[in-house]
Amino acid sequence: MPSALCRNILGPILVSIALLATPALAGGRTIVGDWAPDPKSCFPSAGAVNISAMSLVADEMSCAFKSVARTGDQVTWRGSCNFADRAVPAVVVATLQGERLSVRVNNQQTDTYRRCKR
Repeated sequence: MPSALCRNILGPILVSIALLATPALAGGRTIVGDWAPDPKSCFPSAGAVNISAMSLVADEMSCAFKSVARTGDQVTWRGSCNFADRAVPAVVVATLQGERLSVRVNNQQTDTYRRCKR
């Protein structure tokens, strides 16, 4: 009986951990990767950003996150972002609408991006 109890308790916990391991999903689609205002010009100097599960890197900023949450097509990270020579606490929200990704840092819109085509 104890093994059945463990399966009933541990099963949902393990599923939850597996889902948290892929937090940068929006509506079942990942936003991890390279994004740019013009998907044919995917260079940092052209405004491109690289998103990983727990970081975001652009030409003039880089962010490292301590937590992430997903609701539907919206991913919210909390951590800090470095702008030039200063780091600030940051809440970064990325929203996927169709093929376009909008990103806000501390309620300031950065740009609208499309997935890079390389």
